[in-house]
Amino acid sequence: MKNIEHLKALLADFEQEISENIMAQLTRICKPVPISAFSYNPFREDVACYMDSIGLDGKGEILFQTSFNDVKGKYLHEIISDSEIDHWSLIGLLDMLSEIQESS
Repeated sequence: MKNIEHLKALLADFEQEISENIMAQLTRICKPVPISAFSYNPFREDVACYMDSIGLDGKGEILFQTSFNDVKGKYLHEIISDSEIDHWSLIGLLDMLSEIQESS
């Protein structure tokens, strides 16, 4: 059986790799993508209606535009930390981004 620290490291590696792949897809697409363009909303049910779009900020970081009263944007690492999306849904998000056509 693997120890807790090893499992934490594996999870951190997964989050880093999925983030890099999402960044690559957003770079390829070259524009923010509305969440409504996806076949389903991958976020936790109580926050899903507040997630408007996903794109990259000026530094190339993954940023979600939101319609929360107090927060207009959230970075992916914040969304993961707040458990607003689970790891399987991150894979689904990446899959849906891969289906979006590049901006012309």
